[in-house]
Order: sequence, then C-alpha cells, then structure tokens
Amino acid sequence: MIVLEKPNPEISRLLKAATAAKKTDIDIAIKYIIEALEIHKSENTCIDIPIIKKLADYERLRGNFIKSVKILQSTYRQIVEGEELVMKATYMSLIVSYVATLCRKEKRDGSAFETLGSQLWALGLASQGRLKNLIENNSFSDSEDFLTFITEEEKKLFFIDTLIKENLWKYDDEIITGHLLKTDHLLKTRMTDETLIIDSTAIMMDFLWTTNTKFQSTYTELEKQFVSRIDVAFTILCKAIKNE
Repeated sequence: MIVLEKPNPEISRLLKAATAAKKTDIDIAIKYIIEALEIHKSENTCIDIPIIKKLADYERLRGNFIKSVKILQSTYRQIVEGEELVMKATYMSLIVSYVATLCRKEKRDGSAFETLGSQLWALGLASQGRLKNLIENNSFSDSEDFLTFITEEEKKLFFIDTLIKENLWKYDDEIITGHLLKTDHLLKTRMTDETLIIDSTAIMMDFLWTTNTKFQSTYTELEKQFVSRIDVAFTILCKAIKNE
C-alpha cells in the first residue's frame, strides 16, 4: 500500500533552507532539495510531486533547463510505469502542465504540454468519478483543450466516470475485503493520527481494473494515446534545447 504519512520535519526544514538560499547560492539550494527528496524516497513509495517540481525549477534557475526537463520527464515515466490507478492521470497532468509552466518562464513554446496537461486533467477527473458532475454543474475548466478533448472522447470518458460512480457503493465490505486479499495492486491510503483509512475510490478503480475488461481496455486506450503524444513532445523539446 501507498501510505501518505505526516511530513517529515527534516524535509520541511531542508525545503525552507532551499528557498532561503535560492537567490544567494542556487547550488546549495539544490543540494538541500536533493537531500529532502532522498529522505522522502527512503520513507515512502509514493512520488513527492511538489519536491520534484521545486528541483526542476531550481535547475532551470541554475541555467540547466535540459536537466530540468529531464527531471520532469523521468518523473512522468515513473508515474506511467507505476501501479497507481485512480490518481495516475492526475499526477501525469501535474507534471506535464509544469513543463508548460517552465517553458513559459523560459519564454519557450510549451503549448503542446499545456494542451496535454489540460486533457489529462479530464481523464483524471473521470478516473475519480467526478467529471460528469462537474460538467453538469458548469464547474469545470474553461480551457478550450479541456472541452475539445471531452467532446472528442465523451463516450469513453463518461463510461469510466459513470462506472466508477455507479459501483462506488455497490459492493459490500465482504466483496471488497476479498478483493483486497487477492490483489497485489497498490492502493492509495490516508493516515490520520490513529487510523489508516483506505480510499474507497482507489479500491473501486482497482476492483474494476481487475474484474472488468472493458473498463481496463477503455482506460488503457486513452492512456496510451497520451503517452505517445507526451513522448513526442518531450523529444521535440529536448532536441530544440540541445540544438541551441
């Protein structure tokens, strides 16, 4: 299981020190971030996206934009190849969208990443059973890319979204417990002071993934489309930077 524990105070201290050293000694600042990241990795199986984004931005500030992009590309690959299901597209969106953010800071064209990030967000919402409700209540992004993707892939997205919502409370504890005992898939969890709470949406997506072939094939088809386009976008960006 992936357990989200309370932040290690040493990580917080190192990140604050990195921020303080940002303008005076960028090398030391990056050293602090890397140390924080290593501590996180030694204690967790999940990826700390905020630390990764901070490291990528500081490498950019140091004048090493290609390394900044490579850090984000490597993290994106880790997410794609990982076993996280319910938040996978959302995590991919956060990384891809941040590439676009850094491109803007460098006055480069990051429109491909901006488009992909926005569209991945739609898949992420569907994976949580939240997309249709947001659209019906007009509580969604006004991004043209977001809306275009929903229109083009409406059938697949709403199939995923509806299946998650309709089945979320359908199965009783006995069935879910049996599934948890049989599967090796990682499930996102949340830790309180005394109780370990299992995310019901994560359990349901994992359950559907292993028991519903249409659900698995529909999600996989959409994800593969993104992976192919994102790989191309990274290749083009890295080539452009190296050729300067």
